[in-house]
Amino acid sequence: MRRSVFSNRKSLILAAASSVVIAITIAIASPTLAAGEAEPFDIAEQPLSKALLEFSEQTDIVVVAPHELVNGKSAAPVQGDMAPSEALAKILDGTGLNYTQGAGGGFTIVQTAALNEEGRRERGFLRLAQAGTQSGRSVSDRGAPARMQTDTIDMIIVTAQRREQDIKDVPQSVFALSNQQLVAQRIEDFDNLGLVVPGLSVIDLGGIGQQRIYMRGLGNIVGDSLVGVYLDDISAVTSAVDQLNLRTYDLERVEVLKGPQGTLFGQGSVGGTVRFITKNPDLTAFGGRADASVSFTEDGAPSQDIKAVVNIPLVEDKLGIRVSGVFENAGGWIDQPLAQLEDINDSTVTSVRAKVLFEPTDAFQLLGTVVVFDLDGGLAGTDGLGNIDNNEFEQVFGLLSTPSRKENYEIYSLTGTYDFGPVSLVSVTSHVDLETSIRNYTGGPDSLDYGLNTLQDLDRLASNFTQEVRLSSEGDGDLNWLLGGIYTEVESGDGFVWQFGPTEGPTLGSFEDNSPVQKTELSESWAVFGEGAYEFGDRFELGAGFRYFENEKTEGDENDTFSTFSPRAFAKFALTASANIYANAGKGFRSGGFSIGTTYGPESAWSYDLGSKGFLFDGLVDYDVAVFYTRIEDFQIVSAVPGSAFPLIENGGVAEITGLEWNIGLGLTDRLNLNAHGTVLDPVLDESEFPGQPLLEGDQLDFVPNYHFGFNATYQFDLAGRPGTFTLNYNKKDRILRTVRNSFYSTESESGVIDMLSLNIDWTYSDSVSIGIFASNLTNESDRPTPVGDDTIFRDTVDGTGLVGTGFSGALPLRPRTYGFSVSLEF
Repeated sequence: MRRSVFSNRKSLILAAASSVVIAITIAIASPTLAAGEAEPFDIAEQPLSKALLEFSEQTDIVVVAPHELVNGKSAAPVQGDMAPSEALAKILDGTGLNYTQGAGGGFTIVQTAALNEEGRRERGFLRLAQAGTQSGRSVSDRGAPARMQTDTIDMIIVTAQRREQDIKDVPQSVFALSNQQLVAQRIEDFDNLGLVVPGLSVIDLGGIGQQRIYMRGLGNIVGDSLVGVYLDDISAVTSAVDQLNLRTYDLERVEVLKGPQGTLFGQGSVGGTVRFITKNPDLTAFGGRADASVSFTEDGAPSQDIKAVVNIPLVEDKLGIRVSGVFENAGGWIDQPLAQLEDINDSTVTSVRAKVLFEPTDAFQLLGTVVVFDLDGGLAGTDGLGNIDNNEFEQVFGLLSTPSRKENYEIYSLTGTYDFGPVSLVSVTSHVDLETSIRNYTGGPDSLDYGLNTLQDLDRLASNFTQEVRLSSEGDGDLNWLLGGIYTEVESGDGFVWQFGPTEGPTLGSFEDNSPVQKTELSESWAVFGEGAYEFGDRFELGAGFRYFENEKTEGDENDTFSTFSPRAFAKFALTASANIYANAGKGFRSGGFSIGTTYGPESAWSYDLGSKGFLFDGLVDYDVAVFYTRIEDFQIVSAVPGSAFPLIENGGVAEITGLEWNIGLGLTDRLNLNAHGTVLDPVLDESEFPGQPLLEGDQLDFVPNYHFGFNATYQFDLAGRPGTFTLNYNKKDRILRTVRNSFYSTESESGVIDMLSLNIDWTYSDSVSIGIFASNLTNESDRPTPVGDDTIFRDTVDGTGLVGTGFSGALPLRPRTYGFSVSLEF
């Protein structure tokens, strides 16, 4: 059942929905006219969305309408003198829709079947949410411009369980960011996302395949990923080192699903899943948007970006296309004095996404997606590049080189959906190609004992083909279920060239041609999965799920098969009409593989969480709080082989992670909303059975902060009769550790404690133009978000003898204080 929500400062009407709501808020509410005073109307027969716009412009009354309800419907003509309520009823005649009216005079469009005496849904609890903030308060209906908007009242709808649900009805911890929140907080990529989502850490080591994703303490340097990443239904990760560099422009929302998601999202989602939900083409109206910004970084080069999206209905109500593009020119701020170069870590990004939607009937839908991404940039902060003094890098290995990197990927996807009435069938076919490379990459120890250093070129290829089929129940019955199957084929491989040089004096490196890159690693897997939930009345829901997974891996002459059965059980109980509690227990799984001629086994993790979410004090407080515990058996870790510089993956020991996380919103007024979120973790190695002893019992797990706190405030203001939004964000993340003992490289290093403060101010200049100013890293935080090992020790034996020398490891510090301005045009 789907509903819209309307609110003013004197009364709150709480409701919930099972579809994404894109609100239309137009004009200033006029209680006198809404009460029944007649006025002339002249509205022609036309698409319902346009008729509602004209109605609002003629009456100066706020109208809130879910896009899914009005899309594809036509309005009846209205001419003559009549009360606004009578005119609106005529417009809606024959559409199956009706309206409710708030105390301030505004109208909300709803399904006729959704109306009852109190305007409430029949099951679940009632809620009010605003897309533009994480708290649960509404924007004032006063002073709204007469134009289409998406920053008004909206339901927070997610598809965490592969079906549309109010976020408060999902029996697990889910952190959702709407498109408006992404824009307001200037979250443009994965690195930004890791700074604002509690429990999510994104570790960018600065080089090829160097982005690592951790959630609730789970992630890894090598091997298969422990956190799933999806662009719609397309897997954007194949391994810990093969992850797509996604952008957030033109999204519906980002969903961060915490805890094991293996039943619905596969073996790579032990710690959780991050989903980028893109916008589909609108089949009814032409439109678009263009955004541009310029920013300036202290002691660095300026940056520019241009973004645009256009929506074209090729055949009204049947066929449409939506194309969005991003061009970023990110100025660098790292210098290389020995080479007399400045700002060497600059980069350019070009990303284009096209979606074609075909709906020949109400029951059938075909959606095609193509994404092309290209990154070309400088590289700084990798092993051996140099020591840092005031962000100026100098070569320390005697070889004068300026590293660079490239990343290119292409995504092709075709999704078909057929609604049989009681059930729906979905087929998703996707293919991903990824190419990454680095040039003039410096590495290896500087040692008089060895008398040489290394430069290298490295290229890596990866591809992923996936075919998934799902059959699920439809409707609002007590039983909801889903069954599915999936086949995945992943190929990857790399090639590189080493060059050795002297340790003294700057030397320009010259490289031989790279040997051909070959895909030497093949992973084929298939799985069947299902999940179901039954609602016992209005207060209690009980559910369970499963996934049987089988994975065959081949690397060179080595071949092995790994399999597992992963169950999940969950329950939800409505404490009141506006709050519930939930509990989850689930098993996560990571496949085994091959490492330096040996086979390492799979890793399994059982996770348990208990949480509560809802509203308190008549909607004043919006909260989501959870405690969780994870126990990982046969823990996979990077260890060492005597006399070898190559890492070894092996099993051994048990890891335990205990945590508490929260997300609390406070709506002080209709204009001011506050939000506080955070995570506290205790990630330790409980038992150690690793021959190389890279970690000891009681050690904190690598790359996992003990805490992460965040706060943001959003204020809606009026300037010259036009609305604007002021957003202030603060995030504090604890240090993270990197501990490796008795290895070829031995280090006990840590990052800094990160304090990030940023602000963004947007103001609607006219119906089609918005302008903004922004600033990030206002405190000019210079610590690195990743561990820095200035005293890394290089050895040639695992027992600690045969000292080679000392060197440097680590990645870039945060971008220094940056400020800029932006302009947006809607058409």
